Formats: sequence, C-alpha cells, structure tokens
Amino acid sequence: MVSTTVEEYFSREYADKGIRVFAGSRDTIDIDRLEEDEKAAIRLAFRKGLEQIGMVSPKLYAMLKPQEDAMVMWGAVAKAAFPEDKVIRYPASAGTIGVDWLCPALYMYYAGASSSTYPAYCGYDGTGAVGDNWDITLTKGTAAYLAGDGTDYYKASPTTNQHSFHVLCQNGILEVGSSPSITQIHVKTEAMNKYSPFATSPLCSEPIEEGKQVYVYPTLGMLPMYHNFGTMVGVMPGRTGVSDIRLTGLTFYEYDLWSSLKT
Repeated sequence: MVSTTVEEYFSREYADKGIRVFAGSRDTIDIDRLEEDEKAAIRLAFRKGLEQIGMVSPKLYAMLKPQEDAMVMWGAVAKAAFPEDKVIRYPASAGTIGVDWLCPALYMYYAGASSSTYPAYCGYDGTGAVGDNWDITLTKGTAAYLAGDGTDYYKASPTTNQHSFHVLCQNGILEVGSSPSITQIHVKTEAMNKYSPFATSPLCSEPIEEGKQVYVYPTLGMLPMYHNFGTMVGVMPGRTGVSDIRLTGLTFYEYDLWSSLKT
C-alpha cells in the first residue's frame, strides 16, 4: 500500500481525457495494488452496465465510457480503504469485495433511521428503508439533498465486513422520465465548504437524446464517497413533485453488505 495525492494519481486521466475529481479536501489517498483479475472484474462490471446504457443513449455511453480506466484506479483506493485485505471480484462471493453499478439498495443500505452508526443520510424517498428506486420528493424553492440532509453528512456503509465505497461518475447525476427539476447544486464535505453552489447547464432542460427523457446535470468531477468521510450534495428544485434522480457510478462493497436480495 502506498500514499499519493488525488491530483498526482489522476493527473493522466485529466490530461488525456478531461476527467476531474472533486476530492473535497481529502487530497491524500492510499492505494493498494490490484491484480490483473481484479482490474478485469472492475472492467466487466462497468462494461455490463455501460452496454445497456448504450442501447438507450449512445450519447450517455460516449460520456461515461472514457471514465472506465479511472474507475479501475478507484478500485485500488477502495481496496486500501477497507480494513481487511480482500480481493475484488465480480460478482462478489463470500470473503471478497464486490463491485457493481451504484443502485438504491447499495446507496440506501440500511433499513432504518440513519444515525452515526448507519450514516446513510439523504433525501431520497427510500430513506429509512432499503431503497428500491431513485424517487425524491421535491418542493420548489426548498433545498433537497441527494447526499446528507443539510446537517448530517452522507457516508457509505461503515459496518464491519459490510463496508462500501461509492464513486459517482463525472456528470453522473441524471434525471429520468420527467421535466428537469434542479436549478442549483452545492457539494461540500466534512473537511471543506469553501465553494459556492453552481448552476445547472442552460440547456439541461433538453434531453441528452432526442425523444428520450434522460437529462444530465453537471458535476465538479468524479465524486468519491467514503465510509469514514462525509459528503453533502444539496440541490435547489425549480418545481414541485416527485422526480427520478439517479446517481450514476460504481460501488465497491464487502460481500456481507449485499449477500442476498434486499427488501
């Protein structure tokens, strides 16, 4: 295991592909060596979801595909972040670290009220129960939270043998099936709250593909979400209603967190 900086580690991804990382002042990271079969597992998981995305939206596929190598690199960070030395596999098996596309069951991982023990704080309608969709109830002019709740910060699962680590893709906040709702986004962490909110694109109200209700919101880069470092993502809605706002990326998780179907 070695330590490096986020800037140095991802410098080639930025220089060659324009992929940024919002580190939130967690600038120093540990990385663990990945075996070739672990890298292959991450690529297999990423490509599985990406292929299906490409069937629906070739433009979204083209935006996400260049982030594959960076996701493999994040796998080395996730492996180092978990307390026990385990290999990454897809699909996961007992005693391993799994990797898959971020889904409500992994994001809203605890079927109960969020707390310091289970800090899955967020504003999604599934909060307090294992989420089965990305629905969130919004009120025009009232802040809502995709991560955190305005006071408490969101953390991935910190439970022994059930740790998780999320990585949101750059520009990986999507709204599906309704008119776009968000006009402002504000991202901060436990260690940093120095940046102002930022506006969504002037044309985010237009679907990414003609005839498809898929809308893309900008981000400040890829966003890691650790089990021991809190993140807050606040948004300001421009309309009232229930929206389907999906966080797109990968989750690395210890097998015991998702060893069977969650209900």
